[in-house]
Amino acid sequence: MTTNITNLFQIEYQKDVHHVFQRQGSFIKPTVRLKDSVVGSSAKFNKAGKGTATTKARHGQITPMNGTRTQVTATIEDWYAGDWVDDLDSAKHETDEKMTIAKAGAMALGRKCDELIITALDGTSNSGTSWTLTSAATVESSALTHCEDLWELDVMNDGENYALVTPRCWSQMLKVTSFASADFVGSDGLPFVSGPAIGPQKFKDWNGVKWQMHVGLTESFTGTSAGARKIYMYNKSAVGFAMQKHAKNIASNPAVVASMQYYNTHEAWFINHLFSAGAVLIDDSGVIEQSFADSTAIVTT
Repeated sequence: MTTNITNLFQIEYQKDVHHVFQRQGSFIKPTVRLKDSVVGSSAKFNKAGKGTATTKARHGQITPMNGTRTQVTATIEDWYAGDWVDDLDSAKHETDEKMTIAKAGAMALGRKCDELIITALDGTSNSGTSWTLTSAATVESSALTHCEDLWELDVMNDGENYALVTPRCWSQMLKVTSFASADFVGSDGLPFVSGPAIGPQKFKDWNGVKWQMHVGLTESFTGTSAGARKIYMYNKSAVGFAMQKHAKNIASNPAVVASMQYYNTHEAWFINHLFSAGAVLIDDSGVIEQSFADSTAIVTT
């Protein structure tokens, strides 16, 4: 085998990585404000403050709102997901080893995207009302109150409000008729037919919020009992995610890079996947977090 992979093959491979990353990588990247092709080690997100309307006397001067204009900075860091492929592996596997590594690398970068965003969400100072998990009625009331806590922050119902919940929280919600029944959510929103909303672009609309199950919500509050995990509700404008442009990406995909190098001392290829990205909490008043008792049994009534 030649020690130099062709440029054409590398372009094809990078396209495969980018395709998997877009389809199966990050689950929640589309739910926040995005900046792609950033040049530099940081990205700025603009934040506009609220204004107040006032009256004026006839022929009098209008009082300016003097709304604040600030910028929030997302620090961009480099992340890598690489692996070795033995030169003789292709003769031992019936599967496409190239695509297997592409998928593994893209998924690893996607999970890192979500981790960065969840870390940014975790920076909020707003805690929601504790959930009561004794019956379907209390679960429904708790979910409605969770939404209410977000509305109380003066967040608009603009179709861009999202909830990230654990698998157990999702299961608890399935016991709520208004969440699971076609009488309330329509035939296209039946969770027992379509399964849980987990994955890119998979959400369930309920009470003006797009709900998604996410297995990455593992961090519990300090001092809480075992089994408690955080759940979040937020508006898209409250969190920013930036990805840096890479000059070495020959496949013309500005975010995800794949590189390959053959090492004859190993008789193997080292295939690396990398990107530079960072997330930041833009507006604390657009995020609610709450500790959820994830070890509580699913309600039966």
